[in-house]
Amino acid sequence: MVKPFENDKIAVVETFRYGFFPSSTLLTKYFALIGGADPIAVELGKADRAPFDVESWHSFGVAKNRNGYFDVKFKADPNKIPTLGANGVAIRNSLLKKYPIRDALHTEMCIEFIMKGYHVGFARNAHIVHEITSDLISFCKRRLHWATLYSSSNIRRTYNVFSFQNDFTKLLFIVISSITFVFPFARSLRGYFKYPHLAWFIHPFILFIFVVAYGIQVVSNFFRKIRGI
Repeated sequence: MVKPFENDKIAVVETFRYGFFPSSTLLTKYFALIGGADPIAVELGKADRAPFDVESWHSFGVAKNRNGYFDVKFKADPNKIPTLGANGVAIRNSLLKKYPIRDALHTEMCIEFIMKGYHVGFARNAHIVHEITSDLISFCKRRLHWATLYSSSNIRRTYNVFSFQNDFTKLLFIVISSITFVFPFARSLRGYFKYPHLAWFIHPFILFIFVVAYGIQVVSNFFRKIRGI
């Protein structure tokens, strides 16, 4: 995690993947396998960690394969940047003092670095375990709470995981495919053949539950606006 900072262009270093222990919960293993704690964000391509069936660079930006890490230069476009700066991240101290994190918006801070021309490093041989100990319903409620709390309607921000203009078609496909279960199951199979683990096969069900949960929230917010609540 420290080695990439020898490159003066690197502002932030993240683990390339999430990890898990043999004793980790099923949700912990599943989210690590797909590369993020929100399957919709993962399917939209906004996750900053790699799934377990991918070895090369998988996301936005231009990546150079350095000694032990990927050196990634992102475009100065919030729609072409994943959710950088979360669990398992190291930040160059001088830049953290210059551009401090505000309102827990770690991605906003990383965007500032990118706008200034800095790169992000992803340590290939490091991982962090994001242990999920709550049940699925409680975890979904927490994700929905965060989505509301940090939405652009509540606070001023540059970055949004979902952009109607750029992501609507992809989101529509995710919603339709989650109902049919066919494509999510194919995703599970692809992951299992590359990295065999049974946790892949809960993907169709988790994705469907997240789609329903977010759908209920969107409809609920719509009716609140109509009623002026």
